Amino acid sequence: KPDMTIVALELQPSSLSFQDRRDIRRVLVLGRTKTRVRVDLTPTAKFAATGLVKAEGEGFLSPAKTGQGAVTVTAGGKSATLPVSVKSMAA
Repeated sequence: KPDMTIVALELQPSSLSFQDRRDIRRVLVLGRTKTRVRVDLTPTAKFAATGLVKAEGEGFLSPAKTGQGAVTVTAGGKSATLPVSVKSMAA
């Protein structure tokens, strides 16, 4: 039986740039096991959005205010940082 312990997270894309307030993006959260198998953890991932963006569920993020920052993504007992920038909140 293969060891499915998650050793690292991979985020796709590895950073997000929002152009305006209607710009919604999805992040795929993949867990990598010791045997290099990739597991989709997006449905159970938690996004600590810090006010710059809003987590909409299932990996979808939308902008909340202009600026630059990062979102901490946690899944499978591991975490990763997603750099984020929001250029404008205009329509």
